[in-house]
Amino acid sequence: MDFDLELCVNDEHTGAFLGLCDGLTVRVPGDADELLTLSALGQGEPWVVRFEGPLLYVGSLRLRHHSHGTHVGNLCWNVVSLSVYELAGLLAALQGHPAWVYECGSEPVADAWLGETMDFLEWLAVLRAVAHATAKESP
Repeated sequence: MDFDLELCVNDEHTGAFLGLCDGLTVRVPGDADELLTLSALGQGEPWVVRFEGPLLYVGSLRLRHHSHGTHVGNLCWNVVSLSVYELAGLLAALQGHPAWVYECGSEPVADAWLGETMDFLEWLAVLRAVAHATAKESP
């Protein structure tokens, strides 16, 4: 299962790509509820984001995305589809960084973010549980 990662990287008035990420939201594709929303309003500047073909660079992280859409919801947001492995790596890296501040979310992802700092394998277990629960709910 893939997850949607929405990135606040565009000018709010023009929709032009700025390359700086000051917020992100994780969702199950097709679900309006946020699993996790973070802002980079903590310490430091917004993270530099760039797209190169199927690769997404967030700060020093390199992630492979499956799709990329622009102006999702409003002009500020782009969205990429990430595998559970890519998202687990991203969340493990961001959770240990003081710039990323919790805004809102839902169980169990929000609880995981607010708890002890987790590594890749721990995030992978949480995200797999979400994917498994989502699959059970689908017809």
